Amino acid sequence: KQTPLEQSLLLSDYINNSETSDFKIKVEKKEFLVHKEILALHSQHFYNLFVSTDLEELVALEFSFPSIFIMLEQIYSNYEKELSMLDVKILNELLRVSSFYKLPMLQEKVEKVD
Repeated sequence: KQTPLEQSLLLSDYINNSETSDFKIKVEKKEFLVHKEILALHSQHFYNLFVSTDLEELVALEFSFPSIFIMLEQIYSNYEKELSMLDVKILNELLRVSSFYKLPMLQEKVEKVD
């Protein structure tokens, strides 16, 4: 049986996997290939979006590439990645990201950073 950390490392292999992804998030002329089910499990915002539309991509105009990257990294690692080394500006933006996309686990983790 795998530990939660081993499972999260395997799950992180699926971000930007063109064979299994079913959704795109575009930010600053870059895109992430992601999975609706994974996003919906972590975010009420994405859950509501996916059950009410058949959207295949989202353009994230409100946030920077680093903050969306870190959001996805946190989701796909089951919040195992460390945040304490991040700049205050990025941490503040992550708080806005977590509020906007309704990611309570991310918000809680960011708020715990000293």
